[in-house]
Amino acid sequence: MIDRLIASLKDSQPPADLVGEALARLPGGIAARLFPGPLIPAAVLVGLIARDEGWEVLLTRRTDHLRDHPGQISFPGGRVHPGDASLIETALRR
Repeated sequence: MIDRLIASLKDSQPPADLVGEALARLPGGIAARLFPGPLIPAAVLVGLIARDEGWEVLLTRRTDHLRDHPGQISFPGGRVHPGDASLIETALRR
């Protein structure tokens, strides 16, 4: 099953406005109450690693000198930078 999912997603691209599409599917008014301010464009990688013992999730530790969230454990990726060519490039950033 996981092999079929990976194969179907391998060369796919996210919709141009993935967040907008997802929020538009929420029932009336919920999106505005959840996110009253402007959203910050971001993308993360949810890396899954198959091990003999089961699945593991790939996480990173943010360096201590960062202004936002220093030292925290996080998914790779983050805010979209002006030079990022795509959301995929943003998510793959270390």
